[in-house]
Order: sequence, then C-alpha cells, then structure tokens
Amino acid sequence: MKRRSILIRFGWIVSAEYVQNKGFDIMRAKNTLYRYLGVWAVACLPLPIGGCASTDRQAAPTVAEVREYRLGAGDALRLIFYGEDKLNGEYSIASDGRLALPLIGTIDAGGKTLPQLQEAVRTAYAKGGYLLDPKVAVEILHYRPFFVLGEVNAPGQYPFIPGMTVRQAIATAKGYTYRAQQGSAMITRWGDASEVSYKLSPGTAVNPGDTIRVPERHF
Repeated sequence: MKRRSILIRFGWIVSAEYVQNKGFDIMRAKNTLYRYLGVWAVACLPLPIGGCASTDRQAAPTVAEVREYRLGAGDALRLIFYGEDKLNGEYSIASDGRLALPLIGTIDAGGKTLPQLQEAVRTAYAKGGYLLDPKVAVEILHYRPFFVLGEVNAPGQYPFIPGMTVRQAIATAKGYTYRAQQGSAMITRWGDASEVSYKLSPGTAVNPGDTIRVPERHF
C-alpha cells in the first residue's frame, strides 16, 4: 500500500501486479520525476532584462513632455488689441519668421512663445508712439503643418492638432503600406536638421512642423 500511495501521489497509475512482476523501482521513479520538474522550473523562469538586445533607437518624448510651443513659419495668429478694434486681425508668420503688423511693419516672431510675442508686440506699439498703453492678446488660430512621407498610403502635408501622436499622424496619411516598417519612424523635428529613428509608443508626440518618414521594412 505504501508503494501504491507514492505512485498515486505523483500522478502515476501503476498496478500492484506491475510493481511486483516487473520490479518497479520507486526511488528511481521519484528521482526521475524530480529531475524533470527541475528542468521545467528553470525553463519557466523569466529571462533577465539585462540580457535583452539593445537598440539605437531613441525614446521619443510623449505628448505630455513636449516643451512650451515655439512659433514659426506657417503659424496663423489672431491679435486682439483692447480698445483698438481697427488693429484686430488674423496674421501669419512668414517663411523668414517675421510677422507683418499694421503701422509698425514687421517684427521677429519665429522662435518666440506666445507670451514673448505678446510682449514684443506691446513694446513695438508703445515705443513707436502708436499706442499709449497697448494691451494685446495673441492666440494661435492654426499651427504650422506637419509632413508624413515614406511608406504611407497618402504622403503629404497635414494640419496639426494639439495633442496629436505620431501614430495618429500616420493614420491621417491613410495608414501604412504593406511594405512599411510599423514599429518605428524616422522623424525630423522642426528646427532640427537631423533625422532620428524613434521606436514608436502610444504617446510618441508629433509637433507642428515635424517631418515623419515611415521606412520600408526589410523582408
């Protein structure tokens, strides 16, 4: 009975006749089982993270990490002068980064934040003697477009929407072609001449003026 209970405990069903007639070795069976259990346990251990292959792709900034927006060519603005309605209007930043305004001519706008541009406009009208105590608000009507190139179904220029991710930008370009490498993208950030390979994640941000190029995968 002791032999039979040991065999049943390990999930083996062996008749008493087999044990006695064939000389079934209980200890040998137990040792074999333990060896298999040990191999199985090692196989189930997770691989160490440090052993993973490294990649030269850079981690892309998420939407939440995008820095304060810098104005540039192609941005459309609305300026509101309090008490001076005749100066109110919509204005676009030219390719040279300058903004043409009534009375004062052009001022530098490229590279400035909205508060910085607002202060520059106020100072220009005050120093020129056009307004005694100018109060002006500047807001963005339309951001400069971004570009999607490479292995997408509709490459081209598209309007930027705040909070947009690279994956959404690719979807705007009608998605990937069958040749596309979908796990990464080559991105040239606005104001930077270098093209960098990014490993895409759900929060990978696209900024106004960026150029996204989807590479062809290697078959």
